[in-house]
Amino acid sequence: MVIHPKSGPGEWNLQHLVYAGGYGETAVALLSDGKRTAMALRWCEGNENVKPWQGEETGWFLIPYSFAAAIAKSLVQMKAAGGVPFDEDGFTAMLDWLIEDEGIESALCY
Repeated sequence: MVIHPKSGPGEWNLQHLVYAGGYGETAVALLSDGKRTAMALRWCEGNENVKPWQGEETGWFLIPYSFAAAIAKSLVQMKAAGGVPFDEDGFTAMLDWLIEDEGIESALCY
């Protein structure tokens, strides 16, 4: 099981884990600095079976909102297709955040 940092750069703290990822994968979370919320990604560390190429760089990094909205739309499609283990509370928080900020409409049609 991958253990995730509870904070990111600066004063950003982990609020919701959306997708935990696995060894050598990318995890998705929402971080907050108390005033704002942002999507963050991190490369998960490897294990004896998976050797990720990013080396020791496994901390959270914030991404711009427009990029986060595009990633979230893909995550919604992945969830609809099934088979991807999302954190349900984190996924719901991500949807609420994006709908509130108009990154996605509350009724998506694909």
